[in-house]
Amino acid sequence: SYDSATCIGAGRLEEIAEFCKENQVDLIIFDDELTATQIRNIENATNVRVIDRTTLILDIFAQRARSKEGQLQVELAQQRYRLPRLAGMGIALSRLGAGIGTRGPGETKLESDKRHIRRRIAFLEKELEQLEKRRAMMRSRRKKDNVTTVAIVGYTNVGKSTLMNRLIGQKIAITSNKPQTTRNRIQTVYTDMERGQIVFLDTPGIHQAKNKLGEYMVAVAERTLKEVDAIMWLVEPSTFIGAGERHIAEQLQGIGVPVILIINKIDTVSKEEILPAIDTYRKVCDFAEIIPCSALRGQNTQDIIGCILKYLPYGPMFYDEDTVTDQPQRQIVAEIIREKALHALDAEIPHGIAVAIDRMKTRPGKNPIVDIDATIICERESHKGIIIGKQGAMLKK
Repeated sequence: SYDSATCIGAGRLEEIAEFCKENQVDLIIFDDELTATQIRNIENATNVRVIDRTTLILDIFAQRARSKEGQLQVELAQQRYRLPRLAGMGIALSRLGAGIGTRGPGETKLESDKRHIRRRIAFLEKELEQLEKRRAMMRSRRKKDNVTTVAIVGYTNVGKSTLMNRLIGQKIAITSNKPQTTRNRIQTVYTDMERGQIVFLDTPGIHQAKNKLGEYMVAVAERTLKEVDAIMWLVEPSTFIGAGERHIAEQLQGIGVPVILIINKIDTVSKEEILPAIDTYRKVCDFAEIIPCSALRGQNTQDIIGCILKYLPYGPMFYDEDTVTDQPQRQIVAEIIREKALHALDAEIPHGIAVAIDRMKTRPGKNPIVDIDATIICERESHKGIIIGKQGAMLKK
């Protein structure tokens, strides 16, 4: 049963303490959220540093964040999560301090740290507010220059990244059969020299979040809906509308921009099944257009471009014609490595792995080769052996 003091109970805690002592463990990670008091009690009993799942996820996000906004958002989440947990961090925060900048000679380090964290939170919130203002100016400029921004949304594993790659004509977003493969918003640019440009935003799948990772990805997707001129909602060719699709339909109600329904994966069903799917979805939302297609096979995908261009007035190009994405080269490389890992490991490892690029160096010569050093981050110690494989066989794949 759940124990409010230690989460796991005194007996189990004693077993863990003994195991840590025998195996020289220096870090314990709990697959759940812990209170400050629970962390303190477990650390006192084991003499080992303790973190919970949320702290680990935020640390991974901090390592992977590349954009200024991403770094600010991750640090803000870390500081907000840390603030209420300071109270249980033991005697290290109980000593008194005094001097310039403190509230008085009786201020404890706990009070001082809380004040500094609140100050940092206020600063981060102000920085994010300034970024939002700059983003609004960019949106205004895009509208002035007649650049249409289109969000690609849908439930998990419905083919959003596959469609975006197909429309752009290049592989930018990674794909796999695992849900939530896309974790961040990816921007790509389609350029037609005669008709104009379209900026596509591929988002993580919108779903009912069950953990902090899910909450982050859903927030990214839903925030994107407020920044675009049109929305493409991808669904599968089915007459059954599940809770996930209904949740998305609720998000799109009264959104104020054209919503284009894309019924993807029509190559997996007979032609007779497509019309009933169209009729079913027509009842849940007011769509500007409904287009059946197969992103994988390329069926009807050019119809999508033509449809979007209906909403694109004439104007100068906002991006250079060679621009295809805003993703840094290191980020693209990291995602390609993660895609290869997801395909090679298939059902053996959950999708909760990340890749950090440590170094990229080009060898001199006529046909330069790029040497890449990367770190694969996994959720559990037991996953390391699976990822490496016997004598490194899995890594060689």
